[in-house]
Amino acid sequence: SLVREAEEYATAHAVTCYASLDEVPAHHLSRISHQVQDNFFLCAEWYRCLVEYGFPKNLKPRIYIGNNAIGEPECFLFCAVDERDGTLRGLSNFYTMEFAANFTGDIEPESVALRRLARHIAMERPRWRRILIPFLRMDRRATGLLADAFAAEGFVINRYFQFENWYCDTDGLSFEEYYRQRPSRLKNTIKRKEKKVRQAHDISIRIHEQVSDRLISDWQAIYANSWKEPEQFPNFMPAFMRTCAKLGILRLGVLYFDGAPAAAQVWITSGRRSIIYKLAYDERFADWSVGSILTRDMMRFALDRDAVREIDYGVGSEAYKRDWMIGCHYIVGIDASG
Repeated sequence: SLVREAEEYATAHAVTCYASLDEVPAHHLSRISHQVQDNFFLCAEWYRCLVEYGFPKNLKPRIYIGNNAIGEPECFLFCAVDERDGTLRGLSNFYTMEFAANFTGDIEPESVALRRLARHIAMERPRWRRILIPFLRMDRRATGLLADAFAAEGFVINRYFQFENWYCDTDGLSFEEYYRQRPSRLKNTIKRKEKKVRQAHDISIRIHEQVSDRLISDWQAIYANSWKEPEQFPNFMPAFMRTCAKLGILRLGVLYFDGAPAAAQVWITSGRRSIIYKLAYDERFADWSVGSILTRDMMRFALDRDAVREIDYGVGSEAYKRDWMIGCHYIVGIDASG
C-alpha cells in the first residue's frame, strides 16, 4: 500500500548504516562516548578498542544509527557481518561482557527506535537469513524490546542461554562489612595461607590506575605462566588497559612474590560499578592462594576507596565466584532467522 511504502521510505532515511567506525561522524560517536555512557562495554571507546585490536578478519563492522526527526542520532546498534556465512552479528566476541543497543538523550520510546532499526535491517537486500546477537542481559528491558522488534519484522526468534553473571550489591558497604559476610572457609584459607607465606617470603600488592610498559610486561609474564590458553589477539589486553587508564577507569592489581610478578587482576571501575574483567596467576605460586589474597585487597580498594555500589564478576559460572558474590544475572543471545 501507499502507506506502507511511505513508512518504508521514512524508515530507510531515518537509519544510516556505516561500514566502519571511521565513517561514523565524530559528533555522533561523542553521543555514546564513555563521558556520557558509563557502561564501558556500550561506549564508543570500547568498540574502537575491540575492532582495532581484537576482531577476527572474517568479521566486517556494520553500524546502524537511527536518527530522530531533526537528524540527531537516537539509537545505535553495532553489528558485524560474518563473511563466512553472511550472518549479521552483534559486534562482540569473547572479550565482551555485555552487549546492547545504545540510546541517547531525548528520544522516542525505545520500542519505537528499535522497531525502526529492525525494519531498516529487514528491508536490506539480500535479506538477512540469520541475525545473531549475543551477550544480552536477560533482565534488561531493552533485550525483550530488541527481540520483539525483529519478531515484528517477520524473523523467527530463538532466545538461548549463554552465561551466568555473578555480582554483589555493595551500596553503602565498607570492606569490613562486606568481608564479614564472606564464607568462613574462604576467610580462614586466606588468613592461613597469607600468614604462612609472609613468614618466609616478601609479598607486596600494588593497585594501579595508570599503566606502563613494565606493568604490561608483568601482566604478560603472569598470563604466560598461568593455566590459561595464549591470547588469540596478543595486542588486545595492552590496548584495553591503556584505553581504560586514559578514561580513568582502570584498576590493575599486581601481587609480587619475592619481587616476581605472581598474580594480576584487571578491574574496570565506572559509574560506581566495578567489573572484575580478567585475572591470572602464575601456577608456580598456586599453593599460596595468591589469587585470593589479591582479590581480597582489590575488594578493599573498590569498597573503601572507590565506594562502588556493585561488584560484577564478569561472565562465567566458576564456583569460586560464589564465595565473593551473592546474586546472578543471566546472559542470553537472540538468534533471529527469516
